[in-house]
Amino acid sequence: MDEAKQAWISVIIPVYHTPASLLHICLESIAKQSLHGLIECIVVLDGEQEIHFPTNFNSSNRKIETITIKHGGVSAARNAGLAKATGEYITFVDSDDELPAQALSCLYNFAEQNTCDIVQGGYAAIFPSKIEHHGSAGKSRIAIGNDLNAFRRNVLNPESGVSLVWGKLFRRSFLLDHEIRFDTEMEVSEDTAFVFDASQYASTVGFIPECVYLYKRNNSSTVSSFRLDYLSRILVAINKMSYRIKNNETYTHVFRDYILFHLLLVQVHYLFNSSAPWNHRQRKRQYMNTLEEDVFKDALKGDFSDFSLSKRISLFALKYHLYYISLLISFVRHKQLHI
Repeated sequence: MDEAKQAWISVIIPVYHTPASLLHICLESIAKQSLHGLIECIVVLDGEQEIHFPTNFNSSNRKIETITIKHGGVSAARNAGLAKATGEYITFVDSDDELPAQALSCLYNFAEQNTCDIVQGGYAAIFPSKIEHHGSAGKSRIAIGNDLNAFRRNVLNPESGVSLVWGKLFRRSFLLDHEIRFDTEMEVSEDTAFVFDASQYASTVGFIPECVYLYKRNNSSTVSSFRLDYLSRILVAINKMSYRIKNNETYTHVFRDYILFHLLLVQVHYLFNSSAPWNHRQRKRQYMNTLEEDVFKDALKGDFSDFSLSKRISLFALKYHLYYISLLISFVRHKQLHI
């Protein structure tokens, strides 16, 4: 292989004890990309771990490199991958997910044709019993000038689907020029912070309707498991994002929705997580204490018109401290997530 040939795309994959079978599927999906240019796959091992790679990955247009870092979390791993990358463009893939065969060619071709700093595609969320399709656009389009403000606001709206770091292509020179990196102090919403930071400098953002990412939701994922520090991690993320918007009126309303969305996550994955080590009385006390947090109290004062009916009901129950309704809603939500 010509070592002087620059990669068209660097694919950064952080790995932390991913089952070998899932990692192999992920890597094979990258090896099978229809893009005929060089794809550089950078696997970042987040801490020492034994790992085996497919022997047939390297070819004239595919190469794989590995980095091992001291365990520091997904943000540190992605930053290490960014420092190593040489491609014209960067994309991020989680080690238990996949890329459809046309993903990188669709993103790359559109980026090149429209000189985009960022290109956003659609994705499919794969649950044990269903698949949800999320599109970023009904047809291909670009955002420039004032149209970029809508994209920046949508980054703070988790339900818009554009705050995710995967399913995107970033021009590497653009990230380097503006020193865009992942915030290693954030363990929740680090994707949102990265995309928001990038959006502040982007001059052209592209959107394509094609599905470019297969997100596999499983019951052992970090968003499904219980962590005693989950609430504190959420509060750190909110504070970090609050600093970024600096009371900018452009983002005031959508940032309130950002806070409420994360409160709903706290409800399901923390307060009413069946793995939490609390008895009934302790859980109810934790529920009340959480809702006394100033950041949540303030956010709950307004209306919830931007949310779906089910989320509006959940937020209404939280606003008025209707513990047993919140309990019932969370029970139903857990059933939906684990079907």
